Amino acid sequence: MYRYQIRLYPELLKNREGLKLDPTLDLVKEIAKDYTIAGMKAANKKGIEEDTIEIKNGNTLQFILVSEAWLKFPTKAIRNFISKLSKIEPYNGLITPNGRLFKGESEFLGEDILDIVDEKLKLTDERALIEIIRLFFRETEGNRKTINMLKEIVGGVN
Repeated sequence: MYRYQIRLYPELLKNREGLKLDPTLDLVKEIAKDYTIAGMKAANKKGIEEDTIEIKNGNTLQFILVSEAWLKFPTKAIRNFISKLSKIEPYNGLITPNGRLFKGESEFLGEDILDIVDEKLKLTDERALIEIIRLFFRETEGNRKTINMLKEIVGGVN
């Protein structure tokens, strides 16, 4: 399973100021549980790790999304989750005139170690190429460090 850290915050800056979503945490967890149950029945199994759901700074939802397939745009994979949130207080009052509730950010955290163990740590040429492409495709600080290490290794080969 591929893991992504997702951060969602209200679209409009004026809606973020003074917003306290902390009291909705239990309700958000229930909606996440429903999303995960439905997501595990989908062709691309995906879900939200319930124990990672937290509210930062009173106005930002943060959690880890897991997906069986690689997601180019992880925040698009949670549209159903956001749709359900938009039907409850105080989220329904945060919807903008253009119909948006959140701005989202995602960060690729990597693959679950269990998936790697299941493959018995076998790294085929095809798998290695796919992983290198993913490193360049998802620009993060961790990926940048790995890319620089790869460059050093390749640069040292005669």
